[in-house]
Amino acid sequence: MTIERLDAHDFRCFASANIEAHPETNLIVGPNGSGKTSLLEAVSVLGSGRSFRVRDLTPLVRHGQSEFRVAARVGDPRQIIEARGGPGGLDLRLNTQTLRGTTELAALLPVQALHPEMHGLVEGSPEGRRRFVDWGAFHVKPGYLDIWRRYHRALRQRNAALKAAVLPRNLQPWNEELTRTGHLLDRARREYVDQLSTAFADFGSALTGGSTELCYHRGWSGEGDFDSALESSAGRDQQYRTTHVGPHRADLEIRLQSAPARYLASRGQQKMLAMGLGLSQAQMIATASPRRLVLLVDDPAAEIDGERAQRIAAQLGRVSAQRFVTGLAPEGYPGQFDRLFHVKQGEVRQVI
Repeated sequence: MTIERLDAHDFRCFASANIEAHPETNLIVGPNGSGKTSLLEAVSVLGSGRSFRVRDLTPLVRHGQSEFRVAARVGDPRQIIEARGGPGGLDLRLNTQTLRGTTELAALLPVQALHPEMHGLVEGSPEGRRRFVDWGAFHVKPGYLDIWRRYHRALRQRNAALKAAVLPRNLQPWNEELTRTGHLLDRARREYVDQLSTAFADFGSALTGGSTELCYHRGWSGEGDFDSALESSAGRDQQYRTTHVGPHRADLEIRLQSAPARYLASRGQQKMLAMGLGLSQAQMIATASPRRLVLLVDDPAAEIDGERAQRIAAQLGRVSAQRFVTGLAPEGYPGQFDRLFHVKQGEVRQVI
């Protein structure tokens, strides 16, 4: 689904801002701190219910105001997606109808954000990589969200029982649901990562010039299944009153030239690897979703040389999506663009 017009009110530094977007590549330029990234955040809220920079809604509200409002007019068929938010939560609407949650929002407007902090996927915690995989699998694997929710509900209940020091035999109902949904979740993730690995071998090598691959770690050691791993961990779980094995402990290892990238890749290589991973996921979502992907790319040329910036621009053009790209100046972005906007002191002006 293509964004035709974006409106932002009392959002970050903007009292009021709007852009008439092009269906292909929109380049947004301006000095640091002018609000370029804030426009991408507004789109992110409309596609996921949150910013890709912060998890809390409060920082998104302009200083002195009680809430923000962002809205997008989207085409085919033409509709209005609207989000109002602040310390009290988020109110979501499609035209005049209230949406029940961010799941409906994400299905309406699939969004993938690529930003400078994505290098954390390479060197950061497993939690960030799990969230990344879950976001892609949600868009690509039908029924994935229901499995994820059932597993995590059973995990919370089992952990609560462990904290209450229930007898081991009384954990059986939660063990059964946890292993049942855990197997489903693990299988769906592995299938998704297998597909993602194929795309990453392509995008990653194009960006880094070396071989790239992904290795999925299930969340328990050894060759046995989840049932056996949970049984083996029972004593430790009882002692520490939490569940130590399972898909909630899964991880995604990113490899460059057959070696773990988190230990060996330079900062520049990490950025290119993370960009390749994000583009691989974007391509998969764009292929699987019945609605057109919106790709948000925040300052892709930051902290890299001109050759690497050109590689990124070339690979961005391969993904079938409506693109919103930020940068300091038009000449700093080596790719083609269809519409140009300039942001300065909380105001947006269309240049081309």
